[in-house]
Amino acid sequence: MVNTIAFLLIVFGIMFLIGIAMAILALYFNIKMKHPIFSIIFSIILISLICIPIQFTGGILISRCMLIIALIYSVAMIVMAVKNIRDNC
Repeated sequence: MVNTIAFLLIVFGIMFLIGIAMAILALYFNIKMKHPIFSIIFSIILISLICIPIQFTGGILISRCMLIIALIYSVAMIVMAVKNIRDNC
């Protein structure tokens, strides 16, 4: 049982770190105005990669707050990517 919990915590930690990396990459791509499609994809995927581990380890109240923050960040990144697509055309 302890090994299963340790394994789940490691998997959730890796998921959270990948979500943070995707958030940073989405911001980087938007600032450099490169690969707006990747930025949109990363912005959509990072919501689940950040919120699911926090819900299972931190609780529902923290997860709701983090979900709102992640949604605001994702919408901002998608809007910036769409703006970059229109500026490049």
